[in-house]
Amino acid sequence: MLLRPSRAPSVALPFAARSVGHNWHLPHKHSVTKRLDFVQVLWGIRGTGVIVMEGIERRLGPEQLGLYFPGNEHHYFSLDEPWDVRWWTMDGPLAASVTAALGLSTGQIYEAGSAPVALFRKLEQAIRDVTPAGEYRASALAYKLLVH
Repeated sequence: MLLRPSRAPSVALPFAARSVGHNWHLPHKHSVTKRLDFVQVLWGIRGTGVIVMEGIERRLGPEQLGLYFPGNEHHYFSLDEPWDVRWWTMDGPLAASVTAALGLSTGQIYEAGSAPVALFRKLEQAIRDVTPAGEYRASALAYKLLVH
């Protein structure tokens, strides 16, 4: 997992990339349960896991994505097989409204096709760059992932 080192973007961004990660969950592995103050998008690669959204368990398989919005309780787990998932988070005052304006909401699973791994890697590099230019680039890449 790569996380922006500052609690908020160091530049005035209405929509900012906060973190990015790639998790390989062994069978029956549960995440920590916490309430979020940012948007998180999970993109299934291999295997099937369950993301709990608004108290409802929804299966997330390969080439699917699910989202958590600010205020949602964040909890997910793998089933009987390993589960490979990529994810990224966004914050800033417009992160939730920009995501919703693109037709994405919490509580739904979306067919998304193969995850753009190269784009995820570019986001990882941009988040490592803690300069204002890196934050701008990371935010643009997070938006590009959303519209992918």
